[in-house]
Formats: sequence, structure tokens, C-alpha cells
Amino acid sequence: MEIELKFLIQPDLVNKFTAALSTSHFKITNTHKKQLRNGYFDTANQALRDFDMGLRIRSSEFSDGQIKAEQTVKLAGQDIGGLHRRPEFNVDLPTPVSLMADLSLFDQKIWPKGFAVSDIQAELKLLFETDFERTTWLIEMPSGTVIECVLDQGVIKSGGHQTIISEIELEFVSGQEKDLFNLAQFVSSQVVVRLGFLSKAARGYQLLTGSSLKCTELNGIELKSNIEFEPALIQAASEALKFVQHNEQVFCSSMSPKALRKVIDGWSLIIHILKLFSVTLAQSQIDQFIESFETIRQQHKWVDGFYQLNQLVSRKSPYRKEIENSEHLPELMAQYQLPEHKLMKAVGFFSTNEYNRLILNFVQWLTQKQWRNALPLNELCTLKEPLTEFSNLWLESAWQNLQVALANYKNHTDKESLVALYWPLVESILTGITVGNLYGEQSQSMHNGQLDLLVGCEEFLLLTRLEKLIVRDTEACSESNDATAIIPESENADYLSWVKGKQQSLNTALSASIGSVSQIKPFW
Repeated sequence: MEIELKFLIQPDLVNKFTAALSTSHFKITNTHKKQLRNGYFDTANQALRDFDMGLRIRSSEFSDGQIKAEQTVKLAGQDIGGLHRRPEFNVDLPTPVSLMADLSLFDQKIWPKGFAVSDIQAELKLLFETDFERTTWLIEMPSGTVIECVLDQGVIKSGGHQTIISEIELEFVSGQEKDLFNLAQFVSSQVVVRLGFLSKAARGYQLLTGSSLKCTELNGIELKSNIEFEPALIQAASEALKFVQHNEQVFCSSMSPKALRKVIDGWSLIIHILKLFSVTLAQSQIDQFIESFETIRQQHKWVDGFYQLNQLVSRKSPYRKEIENSEHLPELMAQYQLPEHKLMKAVGFFSTNEYNRLILNFVQWLTQKQWRNALPLNELCTLKEPLTEFSNLWLESAWQNLQVALANYKNHTDKESLVALYWPLVESILTGITVGNLYGEQSQSMHNGQLDLLVGCEEFLLLTRLEKLIVRDTEACSESNDATAIIPESENADYLSWVKGKQQSLNTALSASIGSVSQIKPFW
């Protein structure tokens, strides 16, 4: 079983990393370098990838000129926040190396059900290659734990295209698994790095297809109907963290405000999951994580205003054409585009020691089930109770809070009531995302109805944002004799009237949507 953590590091920081390692208090028992050339194999329709497998042939050339080769298959495993656990099987190969992988060399008992070995073997072909130098340090921690630390620098190549490899991997060898996190915390404190969740193989597939990561949506967590409390917590929190890290990677490569907004949504889901499960877990531990994620969420709330402006003119916006055809609104909105320096600062945040420490601590808390250490013995049995013993109460509480907000909005259709409705609606949706799939397809109707209502609420907030810009434009001009309003004073009232008209129409639609949601029968 391979257990490892991976960091991405900028090439110009490699010397700083190696210097920090060489002057550390850790005992380094072995250091060596070798050149690794890997060929990755799959079928044309990526049958191995469908099974979440990776198949490669590796040729290793050591500094003394010795060459070794092996064939490796990595089977489907577990990935929690960048901590990878995957079954790995290796067979030595003679040199010179064959240009084709051979699945028959592995023990046939390792293959999962439905894996047609002979059919897949007949269709295997080389898809992409990696070529990199690996520097390895075997590190003995003060506790006696042994961890292999490797620095990989090189390229991934496919079809005349290539992308760089510059990453640090920490692989657990023996001893106490918690020391893997201790070493990771040390690395993060010494040099700017970012936790990586994509393997070289995954990056190779991207290069092969010429695709790039796209933002993902918050979907229901696929919990089994009979799942117990503790494994449900691990699965739900892990999937929420995976959602965060996926969209984080999209943001760091594209600086898309939408991707950053998705990251914030993921933090909100993590916070909500922790609050739901806090009924049983050690309060001090879980409160610290909730506070930390709430803090970083608040630090990035500035993106909301800019994201709202982008949404107003996005392809799906019902107001895009009218805004674009307006004489003055495009110019007004152009003044409030997201500054690049803010985006760059946000990208840098994901490589800070503060953020890495939080994610590493959270992953360690999940993988090592650290809540058990703080629970009295007589409460440990609660961890094995069916999740439905709790989920019914969670759903009912969220639904009742939402009903109160819906009733209040029906009586007072104003902006304040809409804002008061927004968060109970979000919390009800997040509760459904967390546990709704326990109840099968019957949860989908409520989820869809609430999502439609949320879209309407967000559209209203978008219009409110535009209204504020129009008012601000006028006020800035009146406060300074030197300022020039983009919208002429004579036309200002017309623009505000247009916005208010849209808000009024949307209010009518929201009232109808609220009526529909109010009549939905709970499924629990």
C-alpha cells in the first residue's frame, strides 16, 4: 500500500528546499539521484482509467550507470486532501525495456470484478511519457519513523506537447503515520509549496487530450443508505475537501473568479458538515476547524462583488444583452473588474504555510480519526450508529428554519427579507447535499426546487449590486467637482428605474417559487 503526500514547488525554490532539508534536525540515512523514464499505457477508450488504475513501465538510470526496469500497476484507492493510499504492485523487467506493458505478469488475483484482462491487454498502447530526475532522501524521524522524501524535476510528454514536473513527494515507509504529517508541516514552513492532488498520470491524460480542468458543481454526496456515523463523516468531509482542491487547482491555473467562488462554496460545505456532525464529536477540536475555515472564507468574501458583476454579463445571464446594448452600463461595470493583483494574491494564499497547515491538520484529523482520542469510552459506540438516526433531525431542523424565512418573505417582499431568506435556504440545500442521497431519488424534487429558488435569490442580489454601482456613480460625481459620472445625471433615474423594474418582475417569480417550495412534502 502506497501512502504519500505531494507538494507542488516552483523550480526556482528547489535550492531553498534542499538547503532547508540538509540543515534540518532530521536524520538523513541515504541520498541518491536517478533519471526516471516512464511510459504510461491504456486502451484508446481509457479502460484502465475507468477503473481508476494507472499502468506504467519505468526505466531507472542510476548515477553509477546501472539501469533497472519495472512494470507497475496502481489500483483504485483513497485520496483525502492530497494524502494518497493506493494498492501498488510491481514486477521487475529485463533490460533493454519492452515497448509494451504485459498485464499477465501480475498476479491475476489483484484485478477487480469485471476487469477483462485479456481484452484490455489486446488494446493496450503507449499514451504518454514522463522523463524526470528524482532526488531521494531517506529520512528517519526522532520517533524512528522512516519516510522517503523525493524531489522530481522534469517533463510530461505527449504528442509533441509537454508540461513541467516540479514536485515533492513524501512517502510513508515504516513507523507512525502521523510523522508523515509532521514532516509535511516542516516542508510547508520552510518553503512556498502547494498541496497537489493530481498524479503525474492524471496530468498526462490531460496533456494527451489537450483538456484542462473545469469547475465542478456541488453535487449530493453518495452515502449508502446503511452507512454509520463515523464513516459518513469521513466520506462527506473528504468529498467536500476534494471539491475544494479541484476548484482550487482550476483557479490557480486560470485565475477565474468563478473557480475561486466555487472554492468558497466548498469551504462553506466543509463548515456545514462539521456543524452537523459536531453533535457527537469532541467540541474543542471541531470548533477549531470551523473557526479556521470561517476565517479564510471571510478573508475571500471580497470576490463576491466582482463575481456578481461577471455573472450579470455571463453567457447564461438573462440581463446580458440589455446590459451590453446599454450606452453606459458596460463602461460603468468595466471600472469594477477584478484587479489582477487581488487574483495573484489569492493564488499565493493557497501556497501559504497558514493554508497548508490547516489542510494538513484537517486531513490528519480525518484519516487518523483523532476525534476518538477526545471522546469518553461510553460515547464511542455512537460512532457506529446509523447516520439516519441523526440525518432525519438535521433535515427537519433545516426545513423548519427555511419555512420560517419563507413565510416572512411572503409577508414582506423586500430586500431585507430576501437576505434573511438566503442563508436558511443555503443551509437547507447544504444539508440535502450532505445527507439527501441516503433517501434515494425522493430527495431530488426538494433539492431541485430549492436550487431554483436560490438562483432567483442570487439574481436579485446581482441586480442589487448593479443598483449600488449606479447610485455610487452619481454620488461620486456630486462629492467631487473633478469627478465625471459615467451615467449622465439626466439618465440616472432611467437606469435605476430599469433595475427596479427587473427586481419587481423577479420578486413576482420568487413569490411563485416560494409557494412551490413551501408545498413540498419532506421526504424523511
